[in-house]
Amino acid sequence: MFVYFQFIFIIILSVPYTGSAQTATASAGTQTGEHSKPRSGMVAGKFNYTSFREKVKSNDDAWLKYNEPGYYNHPELGILPEGAPENCVEILSKRKVDERFFRSLTDTNRIYQQKALGDLNMLKNGHWTTIDHKLQPVENGKYTSVNTQEPVSFDIPNRNISIHTVYGKISFNNWKLLANKKGQEIALATPDWTNYTIGEDGMYVTNIFSGIDAELRVFRGVIKTNFIIKTNEFGEYDELIFRDEFNEGKNTSIRFTDNAKSKKGVGQLTVFNNGKDALKVDAGVAYARFTKERSIGLAYAIGDKWMDVVVPAKWISENIGKYELVVDPIVTASNTLAQASITGSRYNASCNFANSCDYNLNVAQPANTTITNISFNFSYVANGSTCWLQDGAVKIGSGACSSPSAGGLVWFCNGIGGGTCNASNFSILGDVQSCMPVPSCAVQNIPFILKFYRSCWGASGCSNSCIGAAGPWTMTLECQDISLNNPSNPINTPALMVCQGLTHNLSASAKNGVPPYAYSWSFDPSGTPVAATGGSANVTFPGNGMHTLYVSATDACNNTVAGSQIIGVSAPVTTTENVTICAS
Repeated sequence: MFVYFQFIFIIILSVPYTGSAQTATASAGTQTGEHSKPRSGMVAGKFNYTSFREKVKSNDDAWLKYNEPGYYNHPELGILPEGAPENCVEILSKRKVDERFFRSLTDTNRIYQQKALGDLNMLKNGHWTTIDHKLQPVENGKYTSVNTQEPVSFDIPNRNISIHTVYGKISFNNWKLLANKKGQEIALATPDWTNYTIGEDGMYVTNIFSGIDAELRVFRGVIKTNFIIKTNEFGEYDELIFRDEFNEGKNTSIRFTDNAKSKKGVGQLTVFNNGKDALKVDAGVAYARFTKERSIGLAYAIGDKWMDVVVPAKWISENIGKYELVVDPIVTASNTLAQASITGSRYNASCNFANSCDYNLNVAQPANTTITNISFNFSYVANGSTCWLQDGAVKIGSGACSSPSAGGLVWFCNGIGGGTCNASNFSILGDVQSCMPVPSCAVQNIPFILKFYRSCWGASGCSNSCIGAAGPWTMTLECQDISLNNPSNPINTPALMVCQGLTHNLSASAKNGVPPYAYSWSFDPSGTPVAATGGSANVTFPGNGMHTLYVSATDACNNTVAGSQIIGVSAPVTTTENVTICAS
């Protein structure tokens, strides 16, 4: 079992970039890179480094009504998790590691079955608790992603950032800035955390080194560090060196994965904690931002306890003034990511989206229901160096159907640069409805497939290092059991006042559940005696006065729904004049 971290160093050396600005629109685009008109669905993510969302509990009695008393002490009673449908309550007894179940507050016949490829929940203190990597304040100057298998912690007063892995606590981001000048190693600066902001997505430190900012971004099981060099305050040098220690050198050791004896070179690193293979540091790369043509591999230099990222000054001097320069050694945390289930996007040598890495997910449609909507949640990450947002794409399918349904189209974010591309509760019913099974009285497993694409960048085959999963892939089935149309006024009648002894034609109709439907009419709430049958029925009303007429509809699974209407009955009137008493 591995735990990975991600650091990205962005060097912006006073370069006035004049190229195209990044765009990010939700699009269904062609597989040749010519994008169609944007359609709401996937959007580029924005990060919050200034505030924390408060999880407000609902006081709605429906949470108590639909949940068993044994769940009244659940820490998330009244709180909808991220990715949940709107205006609903979660039935906590139905939670599993990869499943959630909801009931609508606006239509009690509407339910939602949610299933994920990747973990949604974790067992904590005997409860299935939502996995949430967002930071939360825990005490003065300390912040933690509490609800993850491997919590990330920011201890600002002690200048300590750590993750509690399955192999113990690992501290990192203990950076020092050095330079190599004519073979001599020179210490340039130690970090200054004085000027910072922090929010649920991470932390931003202005001038952590003179002229250099630091952005520390939190994902599920990941801390990604970006160093942004705004000005060169350190003169001339042959190499710029960022040095970090894990656990301040305690109980850790570092090796090149493919050459345990090497101390400097290009390639992946392995970090051991208490003798366990805990971290993988991918091979570093440097590139000019907004172009993919000027990237180079970066060397690492390692000691037993420390790691150096070495940036050659020659590469900087060749590109400075033309581009924003980015230094990108990637250390990816995937133990608690959906990447354990989603192993990556597929490389396409032809630079189109023809070949994909495919992932399968069966979602159980609840018995006795009709599917009324299908939606999905998914996010992918572009590393911003070899891959941009527009280099990744997905399609969702079931049977012979796919979304987008038009040939050659995919879902993606039409943007350059790195970041996340997100789909949240995006409906695809219109694209896949024809492939859904007919309603059944039994539970039905519906197969879905996620096709994950990557253009002609990054490693061959399936890989997460260039375009990868940012979280679980989740499908949501909105289903409804039997109900009457227009439930507040379910009986269609020509008049609310009728004549005693006459027969009147009335009608009602049901929907959802499992057709066909059988209808029964009665003047008694018990349903007996039966006054008439059928969706359209001729009913003879009893004596004069106000009467409640009841109609019930039963579907093929013997589930019944009932409605009623108050109708007035007029007694016969004797008259010697030729007048109309009842229009009918």
